[in-house]
Amino acid sequence: MRNALLTLLLGLSIGLPAQEEENAGELICPPSFFGRCFETYFPPGYTMKIRKKFVVPGDEGSIRVQVIQRAVRSDGSRTEHHGAWSKIYNVPENTFTLVDHTKRTFHRFAGSDGRPQWVHDDDQYSYAANRYWFRNWRSTGEVYRRGNRLVKWTGIDGGGSDNEAHFAPEQHCLELYRVTEYATRHEVYEMEVTSLTWGEPSEDLFQVPEGYARNKHP
Repeated sequence: MRNALLTLLLGLSIGLPAQEEENAGELICPPSFFGRCFETYFPPGYTMKIRKKFVVPGDEGSIRVQVIQRAVRSDGSRTEHHGAWSKIYNVPENTFTLVDHTKRTFHRFAGSDGRPQWVHDDDQYSYAANRYWFRNWRSTGEVYRRGNRLVKWTGIDGGGSDNEAHFAPEQHCLELYRVTEYATRHEVYEMEVTSLTWGEPSEDLFQVPEGYARNKHP
């Protein structure tokens, strides 16, 4: 069953109907982007869309939704598009570019923030777990979302907020879902990857649009 699921997931994006169910079984995914399941320094390239939702519960509550497109190349370069803004981290060129689509300008800085993200871990995933600095950080089972088997981890961060993160073993252990209930303010944050496509992303996503002016004084 697992092999059939892996074959299906590697060939498709994750835009499948959600299935909510709990399963028992071996938990092979580490509690982070880091972990022993990686054979290469960086994973294959991919492009994803992320939906972030901020909810203030109650009769006078509110909901804010933000959609982000993220692309990562196999050399570690990455870009994020937030509507009016884009961020481009170019590892080979060691540059970071901030693009303002409203003003049609961009800033370019030295340093790509291309620090190592993919390393081997020990059998207890000690390096992975330490990245989050959560108390009681532990695996609490498996769930299925949008057709993906996800390993669920829970913990309490330094501010006392409850965190639940879901990692996909068959998707290079990427974090595909997270929910945080803030202790310091009456708000719930939810992040979900709504589409994921493997393969080197389009080079256009890493380029400043033609006609944009460079702003040398941020």
